[in-house]
Amino acid sequence: AKQATSDMERAKEKAAIVIKKHSITVRPKTKSNMSAKQKAFYSRTEFCNWIDDSWLMHGKANFVNHDWYAAEENFEYIVKEYSWSPIKFEASIWLALTYIQLTKYEDAKALLDRVDGDKDFPKRLRKFLNQSYAQLYLKQNNYSEATAKLTTALKFIKKRQEKARTYYILAQLYQYNKQ
Repeated sequence: AKQATSDMERAKEKAAIVIKKHSITVRPKTKSNMSAKQKAFYSRTEFCNWIDDSWLMHGKANFVNHDWYAAEENFEYIVKEYSWSPIKFEASIWLALTYIQLTKYEDAKALLDRVDGDKDFPKRLRKFLNQSYAQLYLKQNNYSEATAKLTTALKFIKKRQEKARTYYILAQLYQYNKQ
């Protein structure tokens, strides 16, 4: 965390600049007869697509800096304010990881379960979700559940180096369980 502090501070500054300069909260003029998709668009609170990404980057920078409470605030804000955006899923997983660091294991488990049960959950985040479950179970010393989640995460990992790292962690868990 100490090595990355200056880089993370710069990332937070850049995110704050984007949020400050490019936020569009004024609703565009509505039409008389709108489709459901258009009504959903007009019910938003933010109309710039960059802002939610900037909030997420700001939260991740706080997480890397071990500023857990600021990261928790950022991720909770994203989940609450951008409930219409798919970024809420990634922010929810990051929020669960923050809860894990704050030893709020029940909250983290409930949040991960809620995200996992959502029918709109994107497939690209399945790996991250299962790795987060594994992190939760490892912190709770529940090695058999962590092994199962890491095995599931392996199905979604494409990069060889990341796959090798996951296999190494799995091997350590198997060794710990004398398997």
